[in-house]
Amino acid sequence: MNITIIADIYGTSNNGTSVTCNNLARRMKERGHNVTIVSTFEGENESGIKYIQLPKRTFAGLGFIVEKNGVQLAKPDREKIIEGIKDADVVHLLVCFKTSIATIPLLKEYKKPYTSAFHTQPENVTSHFGCMNVKPINKALYKRFKKKFYDKVVFLHAPSQFLVDTLKKYGYKNKFYVISNGVNPKFKRLHDVTKPDNMKDKFVIVNTGRYCKEKRTKLLIDAIAQSKHEKDIQLICLGQGPDAKKLQKRAKKLTNYPVFGYLPFQDFLNSLNYGDLYVHPSNVELEGISCLEAMACGLPCIFSDSENSASRYFAKDERSLFKHDNAKDLAKKIDYLIEHEDERKELANYYQEYSKNFEMNAAMDKMEQMFKDAIEYYKDYYAKN
Repeated sequence: MNITIIADIYGTSNNGTSVTCNNLARRMKERGHNVTIVSTFEGENESGIKYIQLPKRTFAGLGFIVEKNGVQLAKPDREKIIEGIKDADVVHLLVCFKTSIATIPLLKEYKKPYTSAFHTQPENVTSHFGCMNVKPINKALYKRFKKKFYDKVVFLHAPSQFLVDTLKKYGYKNKFYVISNGVNPKFKRLHDVTKPDNMKDKFVIVNTGRYCKEKRTKLLIDAIAQSKHEKDIQLICLGQGPDAKKLQKRAKKLTNYPVFGYLPFQDFLNSLNYGDLYVHPSNVELEGISCLEAMACGLPCIFSDSENSASRYFAKDERSLFKHDNAKDLAKKIDYLIEHEDERKELANYYQEYSKNFEMNAAMDKMEQMFKDAIEYYKDYYAKN
């Protein structure tokens, strides 16, 4: 197949949407498909994926929010979009923003099959304006996304059943494909990895993801500060984002200053293997791929019970769940697993086995099937319209 991906957000590795797009493109290319990405990214990479560059959107008065979050949003360009879709067998619209919206009339004009995905929760947007927990505003955004975009889409990729249930609650009537974003097979248990010398006597807690409000990293720092074992805990908190300086300042109260920022992939993988526990305090999560990566490496996990987070469904039992936004309860759960090594090992083995349900190859099989179903559907649709 000739597959084109329209990506309003792409090119920076600090957000799950870009990572998902990159994984999809590379895996489809490895399977013999031709892949084109229409986005703000420029150039050819080593995988042989074709890139068509769109201009970047500017936001009068609100540009500082986009810039602070380190993302680039694409501005529609009719000729560039046509260049990207004219030879496509199927087009995948990654998110419900302006470029994808502008692409749909062109897809119908050129009679092209298309699919889409839901990768942006309203809470991801409203968190930047201090109203993440204001339900009427989030509800209004779900409705707006539906009216502006998803009502024009038939085939919809949802990373979790949690998301499908949420969308149905707001009246979405798409043909849903529940498909994990997939765990890269590079994430696995390495039995020959040991802790660095400066951490050998520490209990290592790992957390990965963007430094932003909804990920609640500051709550994890506060919970460690309240732990009975605070002096023995070393936090490895890998990522980047707008709250980096705030988190670094907040972490100064800890006995052992955390590891912040990015690590080369092998060092990153090693940390997931020599870590003792993975904690995911995020309040907003469509799937939680970073959790699954940690599980695949054999880490026991603790998740937030937030109603806006799909990752809570990963929890084996109450040992792995804490009351969202409650640092005291999280500290209690951390202390319990520190003090019960046998149970920690039991959870580690359980989660490693559980992560196999989300292997990348199985996910890509399902994505291919969705593309094929769309091609068949639109063959008949365009013949009649």
